[in-house]
Amino acid sequence: MDFDGDHSDADLSKALNGLSTGAWGDLTGMISRLSGTFSPKDSALSEQASMAISDLVRRWYDHGLVIDYNWMDWGRSGKGRKFSAEKAVKALPKASAEDALRLMTALIRAERFSDGV
Repeated sequence: MDFDGDHSDADLSKALNGLSTGAWGDLTGMISRLSGTFSPKDSALSEQASMAISDLVRRWYDHGLVIDYNWMDWGRSGKGRKFSAEKAVKALPKASAEDALRLMTALIRAERFSDGV
């Protein structure tokens, strides 16, 4: 996705709605398979979980879902604060699709700077 604006919910919704049924099926299937593969409390991921996460990140890029926005500021202030490590488990199920997209981008970008995010 290529955005020229402020990545408003309306802009992100339009882009998300443009994904094909196949792309949605691909991503939701991968996320479903990942749930239960590992626990966030595990000190180390299994090789299977690591490979599955790497594959999900690659496909996230393939589908153009890693958006260009100031993810560091979003996570420190405003709506993004509710997705801090301590709060994310409760906040994510209630998140909008747009905020979930922002969060995934923030996690993927943060992983590039700090291994193991």
